[in-house]
Amino acid sequence: PISNALRITGEFTEANLRSFKNFASQLQENSTIGDETALTFLKIAKSMRLTDEQAMGLVQASADLSAATGKGLDSAFQQLLKTFGGFAGELGEAIPAVKSLTKQQLQAGAAIGLVQQQFSGFAKAQTTAVAGSLKQAENAFGDLQEEIGKTFAALVDLPSTAAANKDLFNDLIGFVREQIG
Repeated sequence: PISNALRITGEFTEANLRSFKNFASQLQENSTIGDETALTFLKIAKSMRLTDEQAMGLVQASADLSAATGKGLDSAFQQLLKTFGGFAGELGEAIPAVKSLTKQQLQAGAAIGLVQQQFSGFAKAQTTAVAGSLKQAENAFGDLQEEIGKTFAALVDLPSTAAANKDLFNDLIGFVREQIG
């Protein structure tokens, strides 16, 4: 999870974690991107040592680029992430202004700014289409399932139940081995 990436980079605080979760929730509300997907991409960005602002900008720009071009979110994210390494790549072919950026400008995140200028709002606009509305409903249903699962886990003390089941299975394995051999 994102919390591990923050711990590894030495940036973990409850406030920082909450900030990323709030960003992911807002992105889900204003696009067809689920919050768990957004958190996964944020984790990757933070693992690459991007600043919080760069990581959030990268994920938002990826969502807008994907919605505007019809490319998959993974592809849009990877293209934009490569720019932090100083490479314009395919993104430079699709957006000529990206080619004009220096390696240092790319590494500083300038390509994100160009994508945001050109495609800002495309991810949100996607939510007004029928398919976008259905995807948002699917994401909301997924959140409901998560909340039900958390509640159920708390009620049945899932870690204790899992440990008991593990012991039961180990006992059964022992019994089967005794019978066979």
